[in-house]
Amino acid sequence: MPGQLIELTGGALIMLAVLIWIAVLSVRAAIRDHRHRTSIKKEEVARKARL
Repeated sequence: MPGQLIELTGGALIMLAVLIWIAVLSVRAAIRDHRHRTSIKKEEVARKARL
């Protein structure tokens, strides 16, 4: 039983690590996308201000 338990927790830890990694990547991508969008908006505002 302890052997099976160790295998289960090992698999669970790997799954948890994978889920956390995916979450971190998606959060980083979302932050980068948000910054990119805000910079585009700022450029548009600056362009309109020049006109």
